[in-house]
Amino acid sequence: MLQNLMNYPVATTCLVTAPSGAGAMVAMLVANRLLRRTDASFVARELFDFGVCALTDDALQRWCYRCLTSCDLA
Repeated sequence: MLQNLMNYPVATTCLVTAPSGAGAMVAMLVANRLLRRTDASFVARELFDFGVCALTDDALQRWCYRCLTSCDLA
C-alpha cells in the first residue's frame, strides 16, 4: 500500500513498517510467557472483555459527539 498508493520508496517503506514487526515479535514473546503462567481461558476471557469494553466506549463516544454537534444550544 505504501509503495503503490502513496508512492513511497522501498527503503522508506521498510523503515516505516519495521517497528510494527518488531512490536509484534515482542508481543508474541510476552504472550507466550503469560500463557505459561496462567490459564489460557482466563486470558481469552479477559481479552474478550477488554475488546467489548473498548467497542462500547468507542460507540458511546461517537454517539455523544453526534449529539453534541447536532444540538443547537444557542
